[in-house]
Amino acid sequence: KFNWDPSRNIAVPEEKYKNDIEDKVLNAYKLADQGSKTDRLKRLLSSSLNKNAYSDAIDHIDSILFYEPGNESLKSKRAELITRIEKIKKDQENRDRFDAFKQKGDVAFARKNLDEAEKNYKEAAKIIADRKVQNLLKNISDLRERESQIIANNEKLISLRNAADSLRKEK
Repeated sequence: KFNWDPSRNIAVPEEKYKNDIEDKVLNAYKLADQGSKTDRLKRLLSSSLNKNAYSDAIDHIDSILFYEPGNESLKSKRAELITRIEKIKKDQENRDRFDAFKQKGDVAFARKNLDEAEKNYKEAAKIIADRKVQNLLKNISDLRERESQIIANNEKLISLRNAADSLRKEK
């Protein structure tokens, strides 16, 4: 909408209409800028998820939700990532405890302290069912069985020697 200005011999835009159009144009640029920001943030989110950088992904989701507060799929993805991070932390704590018990068991096994080694390996096996720990526990039971067999054989040998000695005395 224009008004004719005869003194200058030009068409002058109506002031209210001009302001409304400028506001609409500025809002359109702002929306386009926000759209490009969310697109960039979505690319960063995708990259973070590919790298398993879940805390960074949550930060990107929070940024996207600033521009798109009604995006329910991102809200559910955020909750899923928080749950996954908590599970990873718990798994890491369990792994650390497992490693501590296994290391104590290894030290005790190296010192031939089978009772302490077995106790630590059993504690480690309660945390994580590990094949190596199960094999070590089996080795301990095999060593104990061999020891008891050796002791039984030694006792048998002693009794046989005593019997042989008594026969010599009688001869």
